[in-house]
Amino acid sequence: MSHVQLLLKTKLQLSFNKTGLIPGKAPTETVQKDFIQQIEYYSQQKGVVLLFFDPCHLLRNVVNARMWQPRDKKRTIIIKSNTGRKRINILGALDIEDFFMIATLTEETCDSGRIVEFLQKIIT
Repeated sequence: MSHVQLLLKTKLQLSFNKTGLIPGKAPTETVQKDFIQQIEYYSQQKGVVLLFFDPCHLLRNVVNARMWQPRDKKRTIIIKSNTGRKRINILGALDIEDFFMIATLTEETCDSGRIVEFLQKIIT
């Protein structure tokens, strides 16, 4: 341990930790409380099924990064990337009453037609 690290740990009582993140556009506390009230209201209505729906679009591709390697450019490590931008589209809905989840995975385009198909799957 270097003298600087020792000073930071002992004298300044610091530790080397990963920082935490909060959303950059987090809703205000009032907005969050209103949302919770709406969820509680609808969840108590008879004949209502309350689902949380979230589409996710994951990219499959190599991410170019830095790494320790020889200085000679001729020996730079080369990694082959995919031939294009490929996606895995995941559509999911969660029933908050019984935590039942419905999901669809596809590599095809996720357009309005795909959303309608997914909603029909939920209804049946």
